[in-house]
Amino acid sequence: MKFPPHFTVEELTRSQTATNHGFDNTPDDLSALMRIAWFLESLRTKLRIGYPDAVIIISSGYRSPELNKIIKGSKTSAHMKGLAADI
Repeated sequence: MKFPPHFTVEELTRSQTATNHGFDNTPDDLSALMRIAWFLESLRTKLRIGYPDAVIIISSGYRSPELNKIIKGSKTSAHMKGLAADI
């Protein structure tokens, strides 16, 4: 299975904080990110029925445990499992 046409791994793992601290925020296993990407694709499709120009911008996706600690995220954050995205 591949990622949907409107969402990418880069989009779901992008972090200025990780870049500033010199580490890659991409998980080894992309399966959870793929699921959230396809969920967002479905949401985008439904949203565009009533709002044809609507876009979804991901402000926060996957967070490695290291990144989550730096930003003082919840110790049980779904972001660390690739199961959450803030839009």
